Formats: sequence, C-alpha cells, structure tokens
Amino acid sequence: MPETYLLFRFFFEKEGYTQEWWKSFNSLNKDELTTAKQIIERNIFNDINELTNNSKIDNVLNHYKIKREDLFDTNNELFKLKSKFDKLIKSEKYSFFESIECL
Repeated sequence: MPETYLLFRFFFEKEGYTQEWWKSFNSLNKDELTTAKQIIERNIFNDINELTNNSKIDNVLNHYKIKREDLFDTNNELFKLKSKFDKLIKSEKYSFFESIECL
C-alpha cells in the first residue's frame, strides 16, 4: 500500500482511494504483480509511463505518485478534499462528546 495511504489511512479510505488501489492491485496477474513490486521497491514514481507500457500496472503505480506534500499544498485538489475531511471529522468528534452526559 502506498506510504501516504498508510499515513492518512482514514482519509484515503473514506474517499475511496484505498479501495481503488486494492482493486487495481488485485487485478494484476502474476507477471504484472512481479513487475509492479519491482518498481514499487525502487520507490521512484516520477516517470512511471517510461517504466512500463502496461495500463494495469500504471493504474497501481499512479497511487504511489501521491505524496504527503500534496495534502499540504494549497493548490492541490487533495489539500481541499483533506481540509473538508478534517472539518467533518472534527465536527463529528465534537458532536460525539457533546452528546455524552456526564454522571
């Protein structure tokens, strides 16, 4: 699983990115999986289109191109999505604690 998906697990799961990655990953046959794993182990995803001409592998590798910095770059669409997610989570936590009655 991509490192960024692990670090921001709840966000990427809620937005469906993790499920998309898993579906793409599981669609690979044995040879494609071997190739994908070799590329992933190198941890260099800048020019994935030059590394393989297989669209199924490309679909998996595209998930690895998302970096932590993308979530903090105000010009990135993921930043906007993560900001909305954070606000939602914060309000849900507040609502939860607000609903608890102290004895």
